[in-house]
Amino acid sequence: MRAFRIWPGVLLAVIVALFPCPARAGDDGLRCGNRLVTLGDLQATVLDRCGEPGFRSSRVESRVRFGRTVWVTVDEWVYRFGPRDFPRRALFEGGRLISVDALSR
Repeated sequence: MRAFRIWPGVLLAVIVALFPCPARAGDDGLRCGNRLVTLGDLQATVLDRCGEPGFRSSRVESRVRFGRTVWVTVDEWVYRFGPRDFPRRALFEGGRLISVDALSR
């Protein structure tokens, strides 16, 4: 019987495909000190864990869902945790956290 030999490049490709990229690990949440909020959390939860944002805005946008137009409230909160950190924008739709992204300084 002949033993199968896995080429190092193939093995590396399999390992990379199986494990998520660490750079993307923080894309679905926001770290506030030693507390973490994740997508789907309520505004009250984010406020409790992260405190008051430095900036808040609210707007109403239309969305097409199941062929019908609905109006949703979109809230934008911006946090700046330190002078060397990039500001982080938290977007809420219908009171739930839907995205977190870094802004430029």
